[in-house]
Amino acid sequence: MKSACGMLSEAEIVFSIATKYPVEQDSDKEIEEQQYANKQSFTTKEPKSINLDFEKDVFNSVKTVFKGIHVYGCFFHLTQNFWRKMIKIPGFLDNYYKKESKFKEAFMTHKVLCYVPESDVVYVFKQLKSQLDKSFDPFFKYIEKYYIGKKKKVARYQFPTWNLYNRVLEELPRTNNSVESWHNAFTTNEKKHLNINALVEKMRLEQSNTENNCTRIRSGHLFNRDVDQI
Repeated sequence: MKSACGMLSEAEIVFSIATKYPVEQDSDKEIEEQQYANKQSFTTKEPKSINLDFEKDVFNSVKTVFKGIHVYGCFFHLTQNFWRKMIKIPGFLDNYYKKESKFKEAFMTHKVLCYVPESDVVYVFKQLKSQLDKSFDPFFKYIEKYYIGKKKKVARYQFPTWNLYNRVLEELPRTNNSVESWHNAFTTNEKKHLNINALVEKMRLEQSNTENNCTRIRSGHLFNRDVDQI
């Protein structure tokens, strides 16, 4: 089962409630586009933005369906990408947790790129690059290729896709962690491959819980959100 990993920022209550449960065997561009088209048909208002994992095919499918809507990458998944690349640097893990580690400082400071104005991203990136030695070059080349770009080559994910400066000012979510939390809760204590009857029963129970939550929201109940879901 594959849950809808995108988050539509139409209203705050959407962050806590799953509304569709698509089931897929394999990823397919036409199927994904149809799923997002189905989602669009159920929305009464156009979302302000859509927050996704960093999967290029999914980005393209969403942009095809939700034309003109700002599509963002999840900050948590972005930092995961940074981490996976950094741990390939020789000596990184051995030294990361040491006091005043240059490796830990390098990893943490590169998150700053997401929070400076887009017009300052290149300048800040160059400043960070100048402060570290040659052992970090593979990481810098990765950042440049996928997130910064060069004069003659556009990055795979351009600044508006991952920069959070404006989202923070507008108090919009930086991650899709609330959706990930729902998925984890849904699959907890379940077999890896449920049979169809067990899956349908699980979805019926989830739908019942969703309808109960909707009733509580309409009656004025406010759900608290954890900091890591913002």
